[in-house]
Amino acid sequence: MSDNVHPPLRILPEDGRSVSAKTAQAHVEAFLSDYGNRMATKGGDTTVTTQLHKLKNVLEKEEKEKKEEKH
Repeated sequence: MSDNVHPPLRILPEDGRSVSAKTAQAHVEAFLSDYGNRMATKGGDTTVTTQLHKLKNVLEKEEKEKKEEKH
């Protein structure tokens, strides 16, 4: 058994204002791109990336459902 187990990084919110799903999606995509570039060069924990991809997918689904409701 390995003693080198590390917990995933914690992401803490910096601001408490509301934003649209579209805006949140854009911020998550920008962060994912930047984070992916940084992690590609040094390897790293994929937990954060996986969770952010899940969030991005939920935001996309939410935005699509809102557009369908308007039509």
